[in-house]
Amino acid sequence: MKDYQKQRVYAWQNQWVDPKMPSQCHDVDHLRMITDYMWNRIGMTNPPNVNINTAYKTKSTGNRANILLMPGMNDEPTLVHELAHSLNLRHDREQFDWHGPNYIADFASLLSMFYNFDIWHLIHTLKVSGVDVNIPLAMQNLSEMGKQ
Repeated sequence: MKDYQKQRVYAWQNQWVDPKMPSQCHDVDHLRMITDYMWNRIGMTNPPNVNINTAYKTKSTGNRANILLMPGMNDEPTLVHELAHSLNLRHDREQFDWHGPNYIADFASLLSMFYNFDIWHLIHTLKVSGVDVNIPLAMQNLSEMGKQ
């Protein structure tokens, strides 16, 4: 599947999300603690492991088992972005959609749940930025996470 809105997602995140989030870098143990807390709070088991990716220094990555953060990008905005990739790879999902509408629903849900972003404001900024989002999935996520 083509990652058709990747650049729009990064632009949206840079404009609307990152400036409103904690920007300091954390050590790996602190990031693991955040990940474990969020993963458990949303009712998931076996959170992804978090490490600094010293072998590949051009980007951070996230999958179901691991989050690898680029050196110098060990901050909460990057962690939550990659954690949304991990969430998007859940076993009960039919298809992983990179930076697609389901991924954005997961990302927006995490931002709303853990960083007090208003979900409807996020959806508005996504639409203004030309980023597709699966709104019903975002609402379902928040309902399952205990917030709506």
